[in-house]
Amino acid sequence: MFAHPGKITNDFIEDKRNRYSPPVRMFIWCTAFYMFSFWLLMDTFSHYSEPASEANKSLSQRFDELHDTTSTPIGMITNGFWPTLPMTPVSRQRLIKNMPDSEIKSWLQDQKYPTDYFHIQLVKAYRTQINSQLTLSAYTKNMTTGNNIIFVLLLPLNALLLFPILYRKNVLL
Repeated sequence: MFAHPGKITNDFIEDKRNRYSPPVRMFIWCTAFYMFSFWLLMDTFSHYSEPASEANKSLSQRFDELHDTTSTPIGMITNGFWPTLPMTPVSRQRLIKNMPDSEIKSWLQDQKYPTDYFHIQLVKAYRTQINSQLTLSAYTKNMTTGNNIIFVLLLPLNALLLFPILYRKNVLL
């Protein structure tokens, strides 16, 4: 694949398929390998990036130990790749921990953040995160599992969108 890019595609188009694994099977195996290796990489990184005493603390304990003067973006307690709100002092974030859903919009207005549906859901997800009794490793495993499920569920949509673009007989892309 790396020494002769496109050779497998040319061989497949020219009906020289016996020596290769079927493309769908190869795709499924590569996807499974990616999903497992991504979770393993994230889990390994979380174990070696902090001392053992910190690794056993729940996300709720980690949040409770933050100083009130510390400012963190809402959504970054796990150092994830999700969108976040701007830096907010922890003293203001503590209000979110036990806040009912009906008050989230007014809290966002008080902080001068957008009050659209996306930001309300972001705060709800963050509230769930800072109340979680899971360790960082367990939370990361749950998040990567969820991401993998979404990835697999969106594959047919992706295939449907790409089909008109990629399906041309006797044309290499």
